Amino acid sequence: MDRETFQTCCSLVKNHRPCYEKLCSSNLINYIEKKDFSYSKFFEKYVLPNYPCVFSGRYTEDWNSRKRWVTQEGKPNFQRLLQDFGDALVPVANCNAKEYNANPKKIIPFKEYIAYWKDYIQNGHSSPKGCLYLKDWHLHREFPKHNAYSTPVFFTSDWLNEYWDAIEVDDYRFVYMGPKGSW
Repeated sequence: MDRETFQTCCSLVKNHRPCYEKLCSSNLINYIEKKDFSYSKFFEKYVLPNYPCVFSGRYTEDWNSRKRWVTQEGKPNFQRLLQDFGDALVPVANCNAKEYNANPKKIIPFKEYIAYWKDYIQNGHSSPKGCLYLKDWHLHREFPKHNAYSTPVFFTSDWLNEYWDAIEVDDYRFVYMGPKGSW
């Protein structure tokens, strides 16, 4: 967290939070172009007041995931995805089932998921297998040479934890409390 952002956080704690209605007099969501928009400005204008915004496609135009894995028509490039990751094992959740208040997951080859995906599209976005969701696959970690994406600076910081750490206040993270196994 840079100094300017930290100062803004500190002033927020000392003063009352600005009124949301005053900050957001428009019903439109702001569209942010990739210019000289600083992290501090983003933090002040959008994070603190909890105001939504949309980032321009310019933030992702150099990502390999956008250049190589999508066709000219904007559809998934299944051939390329299979070529790059077909044999990778991926976690897939079944959204139609619940176990312990969560969707159960299976590990399957990515090529099986692609076959499901193609079948799902071909059958009018329906499948006897239900709604399967490729969830929590750490592709970037498993295939770092593919340079799938780079995280925009606005999303690289865990600003809330950094703030609480900086002012040395407990942020109530989960902490192991002892031998009984309580959290």
